[in-house]
Amino acid sequence: MSKGKILTILLLLIFLTITYLSFNFYNQKKQVVRLLAEIERIKKENQSLNDSLKEVRYVPFGNYFLEKSKKDSLTNLINSIISDIGTREFVNSINFPYPGIHGSVPVFYTDPIILVNEKWILAKFTDGHYEGFALLEYRVENGKINWKVINSCIDGMTDEEFFESLKDFEN
Repeated sequence: MSKGKILTILLLLIFLTITYLSFNFYNQKKQVVRLLAEIERIKKENQSLNDSLKEVRYVPFGNYFLEKSKKDSLTNLINSIISDIGTREFVNSINFPYPGIHGSVPVFYTDPIILVNEKWILAKFTDGHYEGFALLEYRVENGKINWKVINSCIDGMTDEEFFESLKDFEN
């Protein structure tokens, strides 16, 4: 084979390689641009979902769809529940089973409150030393909410362990 043919074949191979690589680069660049646009769309969607999660403070009666008037009364009920349990006096008024440690008073977090159904809520409480959950029953009578502790627990302890640990704080 002559040097001219070898050089022509070599130049043709170089040209084809450059063309192939250019085409590949162009397609990869298009794919990167498309993926970056998809990432931005997902970020916006994620931010939107995060924003809407901040607005959700309760789960209204499972998956029921409520009429507007029922939604308004439910919103009023939730606001009343939040204003009731968000006070230090609330714990004393419901005969709460766990005393505060070192003179502290247990309080309930007002966010989140889980509305289990039309008569129970699940709420988290703390006194600054321990945390737990309480299942509370509520009844609305004459525009006032009456409360009853159904069950409660301290995170990571049985009741016996909790009350035994109080002896350490008494000394």
